[in-house]
Amino acid sequence: MYRYTITKKAFAHYHAYHPKYFLLIFFKSVFERVSPYFNLWMSAELVTALYEKKTGEELYLLVAITLLGNFVIQVAGAYLRRCSDTAREILENNEAAAFYNKTLSLDYDKIENPKIRFLRRKIRENSYINSYGVVLMRNLIEMLFSSVLDIVFSAVMFAEMISFLAGGTFEWIGILLMLMLVGFVAANLILQGKNMEKTAAAWERVSTKMLEENRMGGGFRMSGADNRIYSQQLLVNQINEKSNLDHLRIFSNVRKKIFTLSLSEMVLFKFSQLCSYLVVCFYCVLGVFPVGSVIKYVGCLGRVTDSVGRFFYCLGALKTNEQFLATYLEYFEIKNDMYQGDLSVEKRSDKKFEIEFRNVSFAYAGTGEEEEKEGTLAKTAKKEDGMPETGGRQEGDKGKETVYALSNINLKLKVGERLAVVGENGSGKTTFIKLLCRLYDPTEGEIFMNDFNIRKYNYRQYLDLFSVVFQDYNLLAVPLGNNVASAAEWDGEKARQLLYEVGFGERYNKMEKGLDTPIYKDFDQEGVNVSGGEAQKIALARALYKDTPFIILDEPTAALDPLAEAEIYAKFDGIVGDKTAIYISHRLSSCRFCDKIAVFDHGKLVQVGTHEELLCETGGKYYELWNAQAQYYA
Repeated sequence: MYRYTITKKAFAHYHAYHPKYFLLIFFKSVFERVSPYFNLWMSAELVTALYEKKTGEELYLLVAITLLGNFVIQVAGAYLRRCSDTAREILENNEAAAFYNKTLSLDYDKIENPKIRFLRRKIRENSYINSYGVVLMRNLIEMLFSSVLDIVFSAVMFAEMISFLAGGTFEWIGILLMLMLVGFVAANLILQGKNMEKTAAAWERVSTKMLEENRMGGGFRMSGADNRIYSQQLLVNQINEKSNLDHLRIFSNVRKKIFTLSLSEMVLFKFSQLCSYLVVCFYCVLGVFPVGSVIKYVGCLGRVTDSVGRFFYCLGALKTNEQFLATYLEYFEIKNDMYQGDLSVEKRSDKKFEIEFRNVSFAYAGTGEEEEKEGTLAKTAKKEDGMPETGGRQEGDKGKETVYALSNINLKLKVGERLAVVGENGSGKTTFIKLLCRLYDPTEGEIFMNDFNIRKYNYRQYLDLFSVVFQDYNLLAVPLGNNVASAAEWDGEKARQLLYEVGFGERYNKMEKGLDTPIYKDFDQEGVNVSGGEAQKIALARALYKDTPFIILDEPTAALDPLAEAEIYAKFDGIVGDKTAIYISHRLSSCRFCDKIAVFDHGKLVQVGTHEELLCETGGKYYELWNAQAQYYA
């Protein structure tokens, strides 16, 4: 006996997005399902009345009842349909919002965890394939409502039919035909269940295959020029053809069986309908039923066989859908385990916050032994002062070697200091910044601020110490003022001043709506598109607007030419004032004004010093990088 545990849990979860929705659907179904039974009943009464030559007044009364009843049913049904359609929009919007809010609420390490990213994609992919998941559950429950109501309304007519048959001479013939009808329906349901199981299994395999293909297909960001120069469409067509063949192969082993079961299912259904007609016609010929009852009972039996079939189809489909619901619930049940801390960050007017990395190493999820771990990147090893400590290599993790993005980093950031972080691509610069901002916790080692482990500080308060312009920063399709302030309201004078200071003034002067100008045209046709360089300047203004003790620029000027970048950095250095600033740039000439330069290479901090000091180390990495760039400007 199926318990539908997962379906019950998923329904409770989904129902909470709009509690009135399913109640509206139920009442809408009542009026939709009662309509055909009401018309069958009244049609039978009219035919019987005509056959028995009833008076005109009786006929007019039956017609009036039929018209009035249909009017009430249709008006009520239309009203409930409108309400339920609106409720569905709210339900779907709330579900989508909950899904994305869940994503945004996850610890950052989980957002970038390959397993969790795959789980998120799989949920969306399942919803595109036959709406598997919560959408299919919702549709099946709606179908279940209508099936149950059909059975209930049919039972009323059955009760009347049984009252005609009770004690009759040929009662046993009717019972035999009824048993045949039940037998056909039962056999039909068995085949239907097998059919659904095989179909669901095939779709599950297709879903997994399509996830791989869509991931690969994400690389085909073809522009018109690239497509024409390199004839990329031919390559894409070949891959699509191979993909289609793979799908056909997946289904080839089950298609014949599914077809056979579907054919048998259809034949049995037709036999069950035939039995229902034979039952009614048999007793009508014998004169047991009034002549109008042929319409009523044939229609009723035909509908009840269909509704019973749909009822059990829903039960079977709900069961096969549970594997997809389990994936959906698994995502919502992911728990955050990053320690939030309870130590308040001291509000200092002198901005005296010193940070120190002590033997810090870090490995991303999905690399080496970390692939075997779940949750945070490092398991809890022990607790100290009520705070869980991170561990490095864990015993029993299948002996896999950890691949570190950063290894044994020791560095101290002093208040008001200008630090440049340089190194080749993949050397660990951005990872260093993410650890500093506590988007991740170290796999090994500790990071201290003012002599306290940063994990002890209140997480939200600690994040509020930093303004960062990442490489992959994003502007929102909202007014310019909202983008600068990252808030619903903004200080207009402050926002304008910062935009001018970062070099956005010339473009700002051309914006008729000023700070009210929408960025991009996603939601407003009067929006303006900004270039890469202009977008970076807005992002810089946003970082300054937050007014935090730490300002971090992670290669934010990549879209600018060297002269523009040098100008931005020079201006930015003046604007930063007594704040601690960290700059990451591939153009080493832009970092000469910094107090200290940290050089990363293959995840290790290999050099620390001023520009002049590092150039004196002729065998060092900085000397190598500087001369590699300088030769192009000589």
